[in-house]
Amino acid sequence: MTAVQPAAVLSGRYQRAFTIAVVFLVAGWHLAGAGGQLLHNRPAYSSFAFQGAMWLVMALAITAGSVLVLRGAPSWRAAWAVAVIALVASTASAAASPAGQMLAVNWAWGSAGWTGVLVLLRRRFSELAWFLAAEALATLGVLIVARGAVRGEKPRSVRPKKQRRDPGRRPADFPAYASIASDVEWARMSQRHYEHALRPRLARLAAALGKSGAIDITGPADPDGPGPDLATLERIVTHLEAP
Repeated sequence: MTAVQPAAVLSGRYQRAFTIAVVFLVAGWHLAGAGGQLLHNRPAYSSFAFQGAMWLVMALAITAGSVLVLRGAPSWRAAWAVAVIALVASTASAAASPAGQMLAVNWAWGSAGWTGVLVLLRRRFSELAWFLAAEALATLGVLIVARGAVRGEKPRSVRPKKQRRDPGRRPADFPAYASIASDVEWARMSQRHYEHALRPRLARLAAALGKSGAIDITGPADPDGPGPDLATLERIVTHLEAP
């Protein structure tokens, strides 16, 4: 009994120390990481007040979750209440972010994930897996809607309007052009897509047309941010199509 009791006490102390470390990690991420990104990208949001409100909601959820886990293993009802609040606030914040810059300016997905880890860490691993899967699905859904919004707000064609098209020909008759047009749309959403898909294709096309040194096709520096804006892409494509 005397040998087992110190081991149990030592194990309890290690668990509490680990829990405190997780609390500091999650709180630090939300304050410095998410909060810093929120302030840095303040001009990009259509409603900074709404983003700030969602940040405060998640801060309160993290505070409540910290109190729960420091008292012991939380019940499934309390843990999931905190996790769902964080997930809803994260999804609302992402949905209110600029569609064309969502990957660069959204701050909430990381905080929501860490909040789920905080309150579900002491529970069954399957619960944490379900939460992370739900967050991934919410992220994917918001990104799909954002892509539709970006496509819907593109009022102009990448081809010069002065060119006349043969009424007997259809876009389907030119699969290579259709593929380039699709890459142009995706490139606005992702700098990685621009660098690895569209930019090499434009470089080959420029070289084939003898215009490889006539236009700068360098994109933005941030690999995780949005790609070039529509005006830049139109300028590149218009130059390549010019006689």
